[in-house]
Amino acid sequence: FIDGLGRLTAAWWEERDGHFVWWLGGMTSAARLDLTVVPAALPLVQTPWLETVATRDGTSLPLATAATIGGERSVRFDYSAAQTRHPLPLAFQTRLEGIEPDWSAPTQSRTRDYERLPGGNYVFRVRTVDAAGQTSPALAYAFAVTPRFAETWLFRGLIFVAAILGAAGWARWRTRRLGQRAAGLEHLVGQRTEALLATNATLLQLNARRTELIGAISHELRTPLAGAATLSASLLRRDLPAAAHGDAAHLHACVTHLAGMLDSTLDLSRYELGLIPLNARPLHLAALFDETRALFAQTALEKNLTLTVAALSTDCPAWVLTDPTHAKRVLHNLVSNALKFTPPDGTVTIKPAWTPPAAGALYGWLKVSVHDTGPGLTPAALAHLFEGFQRTAIHDGKAPTGAGLGLALAKRLIDLAGGTLACESTPGTGSTFNFTLPVVPLAGSDPADAPAPCPLRILAVEDEAPHRAHLCDLFEPLGATLDLARDVASALACARRSPVPYDLVLLDFNLPDGTGLELWAQLRILPAARHAHAYLVTAHSSSAIRQTALDAGFRMMLPKPLAWRSALEMAAAKSTPATG
Repeated sequence: FIDGLGRLTAAWWEERDGHFVWWLGGMTSAARLDLTVVPAALPLVQTPWLETVATRDGTSLPLATAATIGGERSVRFDYSAAQTRHPLPLAFQTRLEGIEPDWSAPTQSRTRDYERLPGGNYVFRVRTVDAAGQTSPALAYAFAVTPRFAETWLFRGLIFVAAILGAAGWARWRTRRLGQRAAGLEHLVGQRTEALLATNATLLQLNARRTELIGAISHELRTPLAGAATLSASLLRRDLPAAAHGDAAHLHACVTHLAGMLDSTLDLSRYELGLIPLNARPLHLAALFDETRALFAQTALEKNLTLTVAALSTDCPAWVLTDPTHAKRVLHNLVSNALKFTPPDGTVTIKPAWTPPAAGALYGWLKVSVHDTGPGLTPAALAHLFEGFQRTAIHDGKAPTGAGLGLALAKRLIDLAGGTLACESTPGTGSTFNFTLPVVPLAGSDPADAPAPCPLRILAVEDEAPHRAHLCDLFEPLGATLDLARDVASALACARRSPVPYDLVLLDFNLPDGTGLELWAQLRILPAARHAHAYLVTAHSSSAIRQTALDAGFRMMLPKPLAWRSALEMAAAKSTPATG
């Protein structure tokens, strides 16, 4: 064989007396090795040595020092070892730290190749294994593989920066696209909103014209009807034959009924235009129910009905502040309907109830129940009971009568006061109508001697005269003093010359020279309005305007026309004059 120095060497062995003797011959000499005289301390398996370390392209690497491998990043190791005591061939185990966690299986191959190694530092280890399984100490060879640029931290950093920049660019592009889309949608919504507002304005104008037409016709018809009612009443007072007297009575009943229908139609149209005032004045409750009993006593007697009015509770005040006209009209309408639909021998009961004001409130609740033993109402009739021009179909199957305006108008009058009107009915057992009104109790037996419930200073800014008059009707009975303005300029002038601070500021949203929001931004820095409670009173119902008003410092946004109950709650919340 050829030894590690490239020299030709001959070797053989012979067995003698049970042991082996080695002969090694060179070019000029030979040597005899008797294993029986080998020292016992000599290792059985010798540590291997590296013959060569080379790259794939054949470049040899130094054996004594650590090497660095680039290019294809492939390396080949050639190694060998000597055996001193066993003649059988040696086997080798290898391990590349960083790639192979365990030693390889023993093999007689004296070569190990590694290709396409990742960049990093490695240690190649090799050891020999004899036939008995004994291993030698391992030979270690350290080397490094130059990483490719794609494997370096610089490349990874560049990739990370590129990813960040790409994500930021995508986010910016996406944001721009979403902004463009949002702008397009906002433009489309704006166009549709403008179209809807224009359509709504047109419908409101048409409805207003319809209401004005109904009101105008009603006004024109009331004059001749009033004349006809006067003449028919005059005929009833004359000494006429029985037949003529009956005709005159029938004529007077028809004219009175028609006049009542016209009054209801006119009032309903005025309510839709916001022209029905709420004129709060002292009302004597006992007189209200006594008058109602006296008014309908004859009608109940003619139909053989029992009309009963329950007594007021002992804690109920004698006088209250509310709109007497509206209260009487609602009560009379309910009693009239109950008497109309209740069959003979039935009963109609009026039962008032009083709930005192809560702590800190100005008003209590007057509840009135009108119960009859009539045929009752069907569920279908109850669903549309308070709609205009709905003639109620009763349970006994009789054709409905009237124009269907009485309950609709009563519901609107109750709503204007901030109360409730409801009906409970079971077919065959009768109906119960309940209405509640917020009323201010007045102390004493004479309302003229009662102190003003709430003497406030109020600035009201409203460009329409009917609504300004309505605000006066609401607050002046409470003892309030109002400064009225119709635009921004006059409101600012009132606030600047006011000698005392305001307690309440009521602003319309749309004003001739600005908006209520813009006006409040200027008013709230003036001494006269700095501590006032501000309310936006408007026909708008937009939630966006409501939120904007709350953010601007308004306590609440309230609908037109302002309800009596809302006025009382506003006054109670600011029941003492503001101080500058």
